[in-house]
Amino acid sequence: MSEPASRIANLEALRPFGASAESLWPRLANGVQPGTRRTIVFLGTTHRAGTSTVAACTAAALARNLRAKVVLVELGTGGSTLAPLLGLPEGPGLAELLREGATPRTCLRGCEIEGLEFVTAGRGSVQPGSLASARAVRVFEELGAGRDFLFIDAPPIQLHPELNPILMHAREAVLVLVAEETRREAARALLESVRRAGLTVIGSVLNRARTTPFG
Repeated sequence: MSEPASRIANLEALRPFGASAESLWPRLANGVQPGTRRTIVFLGTTHRAGTSTVAACTAAALARNLRAKVVLVELGTGGSTLAPLLGLPEGPGLAELLREGATPRTCLRGCEIEGLEFVTAGRGSVQPGSLASARAVRVFEELGAGRDFLFIDAPPIQLHPELNPILMHAREAVLVLVAEETRREAARALLESVRRAGLTVIGSVLNRARTTPFG
């Protein structure tokens, strides 16, 4: 049975940026091992750096070209970027999952690409301490179960230190930098924070450069 239209992501908005994902998804594809899930967090140094678009395009490319099973989970700070971008309802999403009362099944949104699903940030902010809870561990484990990739689209943790525990749920990171905007000191600080958390930085995207037109 197909899902109601309100639950299906519309990837049309990603098409102008799809070609640029070609530079990132092959690097991720090289490390795919059957039965092993890779959990990757996408991070920038500022808001509106384009992490949601980069993560969504990369997830779509992996699902389309590799037939990988991918779920993209959005961590928000009071609002969703993915919902309006992909034409999805704002919630329920991750915020509701962490607050109890919601299940992964009610929050997962499909699309026309088989194997690709999304979880929006949901309604409201993530409560302080909830990302370090035992429930958060269960939530991310359930969302990633049976999948090749679990992507986490995170806000800039340097601006939201209360969200820093998101790093404990990932093993790898992709940094999204903005051409002519991201300061070298900020990029270095983000890189050091990620490495201190024990994550491997597998790549970076220079957003809004002439050769990388992510929005």
